[in-house]
Amino acid sequence: MSVPAKVFEESAVDEEAVPPSIRWAAARATVAALTLSALGTQLIYELDKRAALDASVVVGNFLGTFTYLSSIIMVFVLAQASYAALHGRTSTGSGRLFVACAANVAFVGIFYNLALRQTMPPDSITWVNETVHVVLPVYAVVDAVFARRNRVPISAGWAAGVLGVLWTVATQLRGTMVSNPDDTSQGWYPYAFVNPSDVPGGLFGAVGVSLVLTGLIVAIGFLLRSLSNRLRTRRGLRVLGRSQGTRDSS
Repeated sequence: MSVPAKVFEESAVDEEAVPPSIRWAAARATVAALTLSALGTQLIYELDKRAALDASVVVGNFLGTFTYLSSIIMVFVLAQASYAALHGRTSTGSGRLFVACAANVAFVGIFYNLALRQTMPPDSITWVNETVHVVLPVYAVVDAVFARRNRVPISAGWAAGVLGVLWTVATQLRGTMVSNPDDTSQGWYPYAFVNPSDVPGGLFGAVGVSLVLTGLIVAIGFLLRSLSNRLRTRRGLRVLGRSQGTRDSS
């Protein structure tokens, strides 16, 4: 059931003195700034740790790590969404982009906390890990589900998989051209499960694993889209019911 956008405009007036859009804008800006600080700290750490390597290789490896790449994109999306909220601009396209990006960082958070948390090196920076693997994913999901003013189109689910496909292609192409900084072997891959040398089936096996994981991201995207639209409809129906009750009593 589609609920008119006017209903949500009326609910915004009826609620608190501080408009919800301002609160969402502030939250997005705060999380974006925290994440950007964490990413900058991690990049500086990587450059210092790999000082013997060319800086362009270190930066390339950093951007080639799905966790950092998806987090960087989410930071830009949060900043854009914060600006849009402050200026009263919302669109179907922005909702699609937000949900798609939120699905990627949500997958990162789930995968890290279920499979990788206990494998992090002892010299890793704790607050950076918690920011990109917990704080950012949790906030992105909350925002994607509760803050949408327009219906999120079904294409948001498919859009969630675009980054995973592009990253898979780029990782396999670049991996063969970059030396592993930890030894003299040719080939650098951010995760063992995308390294053809470590996965049964070689290149096809590594690509297959990546595409399966991308499929999970798409599933998360569809789930977020569904939850967002359901909650939006319920909020609208409650407001519509209150408005109707007020008219009937007057």
